[in-house]
Amino acid sequence: MIMTVLRQQPRAAGLVLGLIAANLLAWCWALQAFGDSGALMAASLLAWGYGLRHAVDADHIAAIDNVTRKMMQQGRRPFAVGAWFSLGHSSIVVLASAGDCRDRHRLQHADELAA
Repeated sequence: MIMTVLRQQPRAAGLVLGLIAANLLAWCWALQAFGDSGALMAASLLAWGYGLRHAVDADHIAAIDNVTRKMMQQGRRPFAVGAWFSLGHSSIVVLASAGDCRDRHRLQHADELAA
């Protein structure tokens, strides 16, 4: 069934293959970076699983559904709305995490200066 859909929708096939490749690259990186630590690999698997679960939260589904319906009303094809939503959402999460790391580093140095 899935193969029939992918043959009929080559853009969807490209998207699915891209997602599979991105996941494989991420896991290769995790194995290379954390392979000698079972705890870090377990944490990576846990984070990946929680991310998959988070992807189907009701607020995400509603946001994607709203954009899809709006595009359909406008006569546009809503191809890859979910993929673009996930890229934007994950970019914000990465930027927020980087900002948090930067702030923690600055606060540690602020404590040293105050002492």
